[in-house]
Amino acid sequence: MELVQQSWTARQPYLLAPLGIALRKEFPNDYYTELGSRKFKAYVQAELAGDVHLIQNPSKPIEWGLVPATVDPSTVRFGERRASSEGASSVAPAPHTLVRYASELWNAFSSPIEVGFVRIIKLGEVIHVQDIAENVNPPNGHRVISRDDAAKSSDPSDRSYPVVSGKIEDWARKNNIDLAPYKTTRVRLPTQRSVLDAFLDSIPVGDLSSISLPMHIVKALNDKKI
Repeated sequence: MELVQQSWTARQPYLLAPLGIALRKEFPNDYYTELGSRKFKAYVQAELAGDVHLIQNPSKPIEWGLVPATVDPSTVRFGERRASSEGASSVAPAPHTLVRYASELWNAFSSPIEVGFVRIIKLGEVIHVQDIAENVNPPNGHRVISRDDAAKSSDPSDRSYPVVSGKIEDWARKNNIDLAPYKTTRVRLPTQRSVLDAFLDSIPVGDLSSISLPMHIVKALNDKKI
């Protein structure tokens, strides 16, 4: 939601395809597990229902963008130019950062904890995570992650990026922990996408393995920007 809000400050919808591409690159193991048989567009609609409008660009039907739910969809203009501080017109850039946490920290919050247990974590250069019985005192230097702090289930909706990152941040605030050392990557999302990106985003995940294209076609689609 933060990225969508930031993009709308420039009166631009947040383009859906660059987000999907970045997430596929950053979380290749979790991405398809989260989506299941859904397209990325349907996944975002379900995850952010009530918070955003998903809007199609009327001049480019394969292009979709997100705006806050408080915005009237009829007022949205894709690629609308605005005056820059020098007086020239320019297209407002999309926000371009996505935080990724250390995998051990992420896994500690993205998997559910069994009834009767708590999860303990020791932060440092090496992160140690272990589940122990509720009635056992954690070793010195370890902090407790309760069942409420972690994902509720293994269902993709409980293990999505917004849900898990929110749980990590809430737990860190509650325990006065600085997360900066455990943020491993900031992804710069592209401001332009290729025809290949849009094509892949339009295909159901389950059908991707059946697609075969000659390399010269792949290169041509990737080189053509939209």
